Amino acid sequence: MSLELKQSDCIAERKASGSSRLENSAKVDRSVWPFLMIVDDGGRPYLNEAGKERLIPLENYELLLDLARDFKTCIPIAYTFRYLDYENVSGLGGALPFARELVSFMIENREFLPIQHHGLSHGYDYVVDHWKWTATHAEFYNLDQGSPVPEEQQERHLSLCDQICQSINLTGIKTFVPPCHAWEPGVTDRILAKYGIENLITVPDYRFGNHRYKHQSSSHLEVLPRKSLGIHHRMTEQALDQQQLKRTLNEVLPMPVKTRLRYYRRISNPWLHSYYLHITNFYPETRNFWYQFFETLQSRPEICLPFNEQEAYQIFKKGLPG
Repeated sequence: MSLELKQSDCIAERKASGSSRLENSAKVDRSVWPFLMIVDDGGRPYLNEAGKERLIPLENYELLLDLARDFKTCIPIAYTFRYLDYENVSGLGGALPFARELVSFMIENREFLPIQHHGLSHGYDYVVDHWKWTATHAEFYNLDQGSPVPEEQQERHLSLCDQICQSINLTGIKTFVPPCHAWEPGVTDRILAKYGIENLITVPDYRFGNHRYKHQSSSHLEVLPRKSLGIHHRMTEQALDQQQLKRTLNEVLPMPVKTRLRYYRRISNPWLHSYYLHITNFYPETRNFWYQFFETLQSRPEICLPFNEQEAYQIFKKGLPG
C-alpha cells in the first residue's frame, strides 16, 4: 500500500466518523495513538562535536519539511528566539547569519512545520554579541542550583521574545516548550498567558541532579505531557544506525511490554501528547534513518500521524479519562 493511500485512508476514516467523534464523546478511546514529534532548539547555531563547532545549516530544517510533506503530517519546531533576531531588537546580538532566510522559510512552511516558543536564550546566563550556546540549565528555572529564576528576569526574557516576534512577523504562536522542561508554576505560565500563549508542552515528571520536578498542571495554561524518543541531542549520523532505529521505534507508544518494564518499570502504557527530539538530530546525513523510522510508523495500524497540532490535541484529549 502506498504512503499516500495509507494516509488517505486514515483521513477518510476520521472524516467519515466526524470531528464530533473526537470532540463530543465522553468515552475514553485509545484505539489510535497520535505520533506528534516536536523538535527543540530551533535556531541553535552549532553542535559541539569532537571539540569543534559543527554548524547547524538550513538543510536540517529542509529535511524536516521533506518528512512532514512526504508523510502528510506536521512536525512543530520550538525556536530559541535570540538566534532569529536579525534586527537585533533585543540588543543581545548573535543572530544566525542566515536568520532572515530561516524566518522566511518558517513563515512559508508553517503549515508543515508549526512554530513554537522555546524561550529567548535557553539558559539563565548567556553571552551578549556572540552566538555562543548557553551552558546553563535552564532559562525559566535554575536547574543547576535547584532554585527559581527571578520573576523580573523571566518577564524581561519573555517580553524580548515578544518584541523579536513582532519585528520579524512571527505572530500567533500559542505553544510554549520550556528549555530543559523547566518552568516555575504560577510565574512562568502567568507571564506567558499575558503574551498570548495557551499551551505548555513539557515532560511533567523528571529528575535533574538530585532534584525531582513534577509540574503537571497550571492555573494559566493547559499543560500537555510529552516524552523523549531516547535520542540524545548529540546523536548524529554516526549514532543513528539500525540498532538505534529499533530502540527509537520501541519508544513510540504503545511500547512493547519489555521496553515498559525494563526502562520505565511500569506495566501500562502512559498516555502522552507528543515526543521530543532536537534540531541537532536532523543533519542531512540522517535522512535514511528518519525515512525508515517514519515508514515503519506508517505501517503500524495503531499509529496515526496528525495533519496539524489541532488533530494531535483532539486525539490526545479523546484518550483521557473523563
